Amino acid sequence: MDNRPIIYIPLYNAEDWCRELILDPGFKYVASNNCSTDDSANILIKKGVEVINQHHNLGRIGNWQFCIDHFRASEGEWMSFLFTGDSFVPNASKYFYDIIPDTQDANIIIFQYDIIDDVISSTRTLNHTRLLGPHESLVLAVEQANWYGGVLGNFINKKAFFGPYRFSELGWAADYKMFVDLSANVKIFYSPLTIGKFDAKSRLYFKKFKYDIQSLYEENLVKWDAISKLEKIGYSKQMLNRLKYVLGLKVKILEIRFAYKSANSFSDYFLMLLRYNPLVYLEYFIYKMLNKNIILL
Repeated sequence: MDNRPIIYIPLYNAEDWCRELILDPGFKYVASNNCSTDDSANILIKKGVEVINQHHNLGRIGNWQFCIDHFRASEGEWMSFLFTGDSFVPNASKYFYDIIPDTQDANIIIFQYDIIDDVISSTRTLNHTRLLGPHESLVLAVEQANWYGGVLGNFINKKAFFGPYRFSELGWAADYKMFVDLSANVKIFYSPLTIGKFDAKSRLYFKKFKYDIQSLYEENLVKWDAISKLEKIGYSKQMLNRLKYVLGLKVKILEIRFAYKSANSFSDYFLMLLRYNPLVYLEYFIYKMLNKNIILL
């Protein structure tokens, strides 16, 4: 039985990256070929990757769903994703195996990774190794948005899934929503070690939607969902009210930004400002000044 973590590659027309890809023998690789029209699949097969050819294009999220379903039906215990353009650091599997004895009963492990764009930046959310329960994870999901990061640095145990799991219809925030769903029931082990590189330059979807208004709305929907989950599992009413208040301010600010973007003239924008009170900016600024030591959205 092969107990190596399974690294899933949602594949579509990435032959240049496939040629450059260096495989870590400590991982097992499975690629879901989403009807590529180039030689991507054959290149990976020659490198020893198990390639599953789809009969029709499943779409971006549909291909992720296939990978999750395939993992849950496999004998594997842990899984992660590797998207085209991304890479693991040398000996990444050693980081994983070395940390396992310390993870206690956590069913999700989060490592950090570097984002390669015009400059190289780190996704480090916390400064030290930490075990987080559902309350802590969900509060961070509200206060810091997708603190879980991209799926490149995240390893998921099969026990993290309770019953059937289907990705949401949210395009930009689908992975964020998945980790909110999972972390409401399991513990997360966080490590500040850098395990890979996320190539933002080659991710057209990432560059197109990162600052899109629709993407911001999706993120706020997931934050409200995280608050709802905190209510269900039991959390301080005072803290819940604070989270709701700050998130409400952020949503109002987002509405003003959307109004500005959709206005065809100054008069249109002025009428929209009468509907969406711009003083909410001042209210939010004052709240931040009065709560400097509290992590805000």
